[in-house]
Amino acid sequence: MRRRGTIHPSLTSALVALGLLAAPVLTSCTTEPDVVEAVSCVDGPGLSPAPGVAGPVAGFGVSGLRPGPVTPDYYAVTERTLVDLDDPAVDDDGALVSEATHGRGPDYHPVALAQYGLATLGSYELTGDPEYLRRALATATRLLDGATTADDGALWFAYPFEYSMHGDESMTLEAPWYSGMAQGQGLSLFTRLADQTGDPLWADAAEQTFRTFEVEGPADGDASTPWFVHVDASGCLWFEEYVGSVEPVQVVNGHIYATFGLYDYARLTDDEAAVELFDGAATTVLHSFGAYRARGDVSYYCAGQYCKDREWQPGSYHRGVVRQVETLALMTSDRAFLDRAVILRADYEASGSTD
Repeated sequence: MRRRGTIHPSLTSALVALGLLAAPVLTSCTTEPDVVEAVSCVDGPGLSPAPGVAGPVAGFGVSGLRPGPVTPDYYAVTERTLVDLDDPAVDDDGALVSEATHGRGPDYHPVALAQYGLATLGSYELTGDPEYLRRALATATRLLDGATTADDGALWFAYPFEYSMHGDESMTLEAPWYSGMAQGQGLSLFTRLADQTGDPLWADAAEQTFRTFEVEGPADGDASTPWFVHVDASGCLWFEEYVGSVEPVQVVNGHIYATFGLYDYARLTDDEAAVELFDGAATTVLHSFGAYRARGDVSYYCAGQYCKDREWQPGSYHRGVVRQVETLALMTSDRAFLDRAVILRADYEASGSTD
């Protein structure tokens, strides 16, 4: 059995092939890499202000990271993770019947829909079974049909029910609220369907979803306008997972999932604005490391002060972030991500967490 703190074998092979990892494989017992933990995305070696290709979103730092090909694909399905056609339930069209709302509102959960669409599409790519493609298309259609289109053509996936972050009623998001994770995973799904089917419907949906990445949050925090992109005081570009009637908390895994959406879109279209935003978002993961790492312990769910005050440190989430950071090493061919993943794995082992 593979230890929780070590790299997945398929990631190991890819990292070695790229020259990012030497054999034997680094483990959590190796000397900790030297990583600067001061948080700044604009001041430091290799950092510079974004050139401004991304339009109205400005003032964030970049470090020359570009999206390259990845093997294995991070949404790839294996025989072990193949979608069960009997569970969860789908409607007559094949679209997911999401239970993620837990009765709190209409049956429209953007992230649940996007993730099921990606999983069934991956299952189709592995098996060739047309039932998987039918479900992926139906679920993507459900996501698209429930979206709202802004005056500029941007496609938004609003959550139609209220949600209290961490069970904290003082952090209750009132419907409708928005999510960078939802926008990013929706972008991944539409982009991948465009690539798989060649249908311009999905290419158009991807382009409209990408437009939401070029809408920066209002300075006054107005919750009436959809947004999820913001630049913090350190010049770090963040994609906020929970946007609405609460202060941004900078959830790390939601930010990275949104970054994966940009990766997919940039790889398919070569859009330079998408490349610049990907660069800025990936740079944030590297250079805000000190804001979400907890030395010798499980990392914080978010980089904002809220998670430190609440000691919000789920172990399963930490392990997921490690895998995401390793994936960014593959996407960018930059070992700095692997250095941070090594540190996070060592922190998990030191914490004694069994989550």
